Formats: sequence, C-alpha cells, structure tokens
Amino acid sequence: MEIPVPEKKEPKLVQEQVFFSWQAYLRPFEKKSKEFYLNSGAVLAVVSLIIFIAEGWVPVVLLIALSFLYFILHNVEPEKVEYKITNFGVRIKDNIIPWENIISFWIEEEKDYNKLILGTNFIPGKMELVTDKKDKEKIESVLKNYVVKQPIPPSSLEKLAGWFSAKMQNR
Repeated sequence: MEIPVPEKKEPKLVQEQVFFSWQAYLRPFEKKSKEFYLNSGAVLAVVSLIIFIAEGWVPVVLLIALSFLYFILHNVEPEKVEYKITNFGVRIKDNIIPWENIISFWIEEEKDYNKLILGTNFIPGKMELVTDKKDKEKIESVLKNYVVKQPIPPSSLEKLAGWFSAKMQNR
C-alpha cells in the first residue's frame, strides 16, 4: 500500500505595509541650562561630603558616576530615527515590535512633544516613543485597529522617579 505524499505548498509571503511613519529623537531630549548644572554640582558636592564623612569614598564614587551619566544623557543629543506603524507591528529603526507583544497603548502630552507609550508583554513592560504633537490623532486611529487604548498604572518605582523628576525640573 502506497502512502500519499501531500504536495509542498509555497509559503504565502505578505508584504509589509506602512500605515504611518514619522521621524523623531530616539529618547526625549531637552538641554539643561548652565545654572541648572552649577546648582546640581553644588548639591552634589555637599551630599558627597556628607556621605564621605558617614560612609567613606565608595558611595561617593557611585554618586559621581550616576551624576556623570545624567550629565551625558542630557547633553548628548540622541539620534533621529524613523518610526513606522506597519501591518507587522511597530518598527523602530531596524527593529520591530510585533503586534503579539503589544498589549495596549496610550499617549501622554509633554511640553514640546508627545510620548506614545506601548504596553508590552516583555520586560520592561512598556516602551516610550517620541512623537510630534500634530500626529496624535493619526497614530491613535491606526493603533486602535490593532491594540486597545488603555494606560497601564505606574509602578511604585515609576511614581517615585516621576516625583523626583518633577522636583528637579522646578529648580
């Protein structure tokens, strides 16, 4: 008895369709004033002196390293990249986040730009993309076809970081 062998079918290739694209910075960017850095440096010096007296030099080195990182991130302009919303997912430069990994989205308005926040099912749980204020309605209309518009409540750490950030901006 001969067993029939099924015919090999060629896989159907689907072309990627771009529904909307925009160019923006890779992360939010705002240059700080010289006065901000002078005030921050003075506070850092006082706190470092107190920590040095209480604990020694190791925590001071850590504090200085974190301050240097903050300085670099706020002085080096990030690259502009192209973001695309496609039928496969959201493409950032050459990387794609497939629709299966996106749980929800929402848009937060900032002073000079909007943040498109994608809730994801992988760590860190959400991604923030910089968008132009004028593109808000178009982005929402495209994304609503694929994912639900629903903000994820911030974690305790995010609340603390937001509070600290607000206090630093008021200086």
